[in-house]
Amino acid sequence: MVYGWHPYWVGSTYQNYEWDLLSHFSYFSYEVNPVDGSPLTTNGWNNSSAVDAALASGNTKVTLTVSLFSDHSTFFNSSSAPQNLISSLINLVQTRGAHGVNIDFEGLPSAYKQQFATFMQNLSNQMHASIPGSEVSTVLYAVDWNNVFDFT
Repeated sequence: MVYGWHPYWVGSTYQNYEWDLLSHFSYFSYEVNPVDGSPLTTNGWNNSSAVDAALASGNTKVTLTVSLFSDHSTFFNSSSAPQNLISSLINLVQTRGAHGVNIDFEGLPSAYKQQFATFMQNLSNQMHASIPGSEVSTVLYAVDWNNVFDFT
């Protein structure tokens, strides 16, 4: 498996990608509004030529990277933001004919370990029920200093 991220700001570099060597292409990113789970921006996901090319390759699975780099407490303490995010992601993946999502929540404090695990389970269950065969992944830290990720 070769997983590559395509930051929206690199423009047309996708024209040089060797799609037959790339199993996964993840478009970066859906920037989460921590207040309600809606996107602050999706950075052109809906009409990106890079996503079009990846989908047309016939070989490469396409995912949307979802980023939340701060204000985790607002997001995880909200009664609606996590579910709103899940619903939004399912809609965006279905609409685009993509294959899933890659969650990139950086700087998570250990206090949110359980909420993150629950969010990932709920996201996975709902994504798989709505889009059979879809993929849900997360970015892990090189070293989990805060002991945030429950790998099992």
